[in-house]
Amino acid sequence: MDPLTLAQANTIIDHALQRDDGASMFRVDIATGKAWAAVSMGASSRALSERATGNPNFYVSLAATAQGKFLAQTGAVLIMGLG
Repeated sequence: MDPLTLAQANTIIDHALQRDDGASMFRVDIATGKAWAAVSMGASSRALSERATGNPNFYVSLAATAQGKFLAQTGAVLIMGLG
């Protein structure tokens, strides 16, 4: 897997990760929790959300174990190398 370059990271930020004017302070925490869950489980947050539907207690336990950093909600996409 090729490393993510600064130019590629800036392209991603320019197209997907900017915060809207007036957005809640929780916006960053929620996005970080979704990303943390996706990276830690190796799956998109959409896949995690679908899995959580079938086993909610397990995913609540994951969130508790991760001290609230784990959010299995749609919105995070894994970036696996853009080179």
